[in-house]
Amino acid sequence: MLKIISFMPGYNNQIGSYVRTAIGINNWKQSYIDQSGNKAADIPDPSQLAYQVSLGARFNLSKGAGFYIEGGYGKYILNGGLTLKF
Repeated sequence: MLKIISFMPGYNNQIGSYVRTAIGINNWKQSYIDQSGNKAADIPDPSQLAYQVSLGARFNLSKGAGFYIEGGYGKYILNGGLTLKF
């Protein structure tokens, strides 16, 4: 997937908001079989177009550490984590 992050201008260096977008191609192979070798699930193939969009915020706790949280549509609904800069 090609990801693009666009930070929004702000007045505070401690908090930064951004928009993340991504677009790509799904590579899908379905191979769910039962013990006798028959197809176990008939799941329709997804679209070949993969996409996601999210809105997030990064909170800088110090010059080299912080955390982020974002919500969006696509790969995940809610995501968060730590950021470290060495």
